[in-house]
This record gives sequence, C-alpha cells and structure tokens, in this order.
Amino acid sequence: MDPTGIFAAISLSPLSFERFCDDHGKALVQDINYILANRAIDREYQEALAEARSQSATLTSFLNFQKSHPSPDSRYRRTLENYLHPGSDELIIQYDLASQTMFYFYILDRRNPDEIEDVPSLRVLREVVKYKDEDGTDYVALSSSATNFNTDPIWRSFTIQKTGWSRQPDGTPIPQHVISRLDGLSQKYYFDAIDRDLGLASAGTEEEAPWIYPKDHLHPCLLRHVTEQPMNLD
Repeated sequence: MDPTGIFAAISLSPLSFERFCDDHGKALVQDINYILANRAIDREYQEALAEARSQSATLTSFLNFQKSHPSPDSRYRRTLENYLHPGSDELIIQYDLASQTMFYFYILDRRNPDEIEDVPSLRVLREVVKYKDEDGTDYVALSSSATNFNTDPIWRSFTIQKTGWSRQPDGTPIPQHVISRLDGLSQKYYFDAIDRDLGLASAGTEEEAPWIYPKDHLHPCLLRHVTEQPMNLD
C-alpha cells in the first residue's frame, strides 16, 4: 500500500523562516530522531535474522532463534507521550529561496487523516502562523498518497493565513495551482533526487554524492537537531 503524506508550502521571508527554525526547529524535527532510532532497530533485527538463517543447520534451529530473539516491536523507542514513529517514515523540510517558500513534506505509514493529525511534528508546524509575514493563503494537505499527490484523494486540508490555521470543510477542493506547486516542490526536493540516487535519472556528475537521510532532507539550520546516525531506507 502506498504511503500517505503531508504536503505544505508556506510563504515566509528568509528572516521569518530563520526565526521559526530558531524557536521551534528542535521540536519540529524531533520525529526524525525517533524514526532513525527505530530504523536502526529494524535493520539490526533483519541482519540478525539473515545471519541466523545462513548459519542454522535446520529449519527448527532457525525458528528457535526467531522465538528467542526479541522482536523489533518490543525494542522500539517511543516519545514521552508513548507515540511510535515507524522507521519507514520520512520528513523533508526545505526552504525554497527563489519563491521564499518553506516546503514541508512528510511521508507516512498512516491509514487515515486522524492518525496523521496526531503526528507530533505537524502539531509543531501550526506555530508557523505566528511567523507568517507574507499576505495570501497557504495550504496544508493530508493526502491519501505521498507518491500520487496529483491524482489520488486529499483526505483533509487546512489554510494558513496571518490570522491563523483553519481546517477546511471536508470536500473543499484545494486550488489547482496550489496542488501543482506542492507537487513541483516534492519533485524538486525529494523525488528527483531519489531517482538520481537509484539510477533512474541522470546525475549531474559522476562524482555526485548519494542521497542520505536526513542530510539531504533538511535545511541546514535544522540538521543540528538531528542526533541519531543518518540512515537510508533499505
């Protein structure tokens, strides 16, 4: 099943973006530390299973190993509020200087909009209204698909203005130019780079560094708050 996603493009001056990151950056990206920790637990478990499979003389001995080895579920790190961040999640936050836009893109293993609204980083993002210094209306979209945003249903959306953050009535469409903007930013800051790393598109140079999570996902002003070891998905 495709991952779901949060898409947001918020008009902010460079100074306002910097202030927002200074005040709320640590809480905004704290999810990533839990994602990376749980991703490491998953990988360690899979590597242990692979080694046991190769060394087990019989199926019975391998099954005995599985029973005796703690499952990842029992070792996952949770927040103080007991929130679990799966290692499959990915959070991307960048600042597009050309358009003076904060881009927020969260790829999630969640099955409904209520679950998505509970994501801690999204709750922190609401604080951005206090820093919005550009006129106009911006949007946050909770999408049923992170990979087919242009075509699959948007479950829920919110508007962001200087006056506040408001949920739109269910079924209210997001303007097409906003959808195109969000889709374009997700291509620029995530999917195009992933395609290059997987060899599906031509890299700029043969020496181009591989895509690394979360170094290539976050604006530099936010990277200092990531304390766990960087790790790509398998």
